[in-house]
Amino acid sequence: MSFKSRIADHLTTQLPSVSPVIAGIRAARTPAWQARNDRDDLHLRVILAATLGMSSNVIDVGAANGTVLDDVVRYAPQGRHVAFEPRRDAAAALAGRFPNVTVRQTAASDVAGSAPFTLVRNIPELSGMKPRAWPHHELVTDYCTVTTERLDDVIGHPVHLLKIDVEGAEAACLRGARRLLEEFRPLTIFEHGATTSTDPASPDHGDIWGILDEAGMRIFSIDGDGPLSSDMFSALSSSGNIWSFVARSM
Repeated sequence: MSFKSRIADHLTTQLPSVSPVIAGIRAARTPAWQARNDRDDLHLRVILAATLGMSSNVIDVGAANGTVLDDVVRYAPQGRHVAFEPRRDAAAALAGRFPNVTVRQTAASDVAGSAPFTLVRNIPELSGMKPRAWPHHELVTDYCTVTTERLDDVIGHPVHLLKIDVEGAEAACLRGARRLLEEFRPLTIFEHGATTSTDPASPDHGDIWGILDEAGMRIFSIDGDGPLSSDMFSALSSSGNIWSFVARSM
């Protein structure tokens, strides 16, 4: 932490009346994409807290460093949770940290087998089978092959909430979960879309909307806008201004 940051934290702690001023200064210096991401993370925590009961079952696809799992096991300590994370080191860390969560070192897709995977060494949580463009930092990448599974093949118990963060491979993940979606109708929280308005529109927009619509689910933005038509969902996903969505049973 820098000297200036330490001073700001000290002032915020010791002089509560200064807190709004410090918060305003920090907000002004926060890039728009970071502010959007922070707001989405807050919204996600609120949704988890409001939705999960003590015994709710959660599937976390793209569990990464376990930030979401931290909240999941706290809100639903008696639930049956499964985390999917294809990166070996991250999966091992999750298994050690969450002994009551089933951790699968695989990527959820529409085909069981293997697939090429892009590792982002300097920002590991951006790794994926179809990583999105990321203009805010220079990425250091490497490549490997990961095991893929269909959620429908490995999940047979009721699911109350499904979280998907797979860096561009959302459509394949959902195609491999059609039975799960139709049978259990889990509240589904997923990231999808361009990271800037200059990125080309993804052809997966319509596929994702169609899969969820066929499963009897409506899509909303994480801000609560919706239900979204296919065109509205495509427009928002392509805008570069929002990439977090919620789908729920009709």
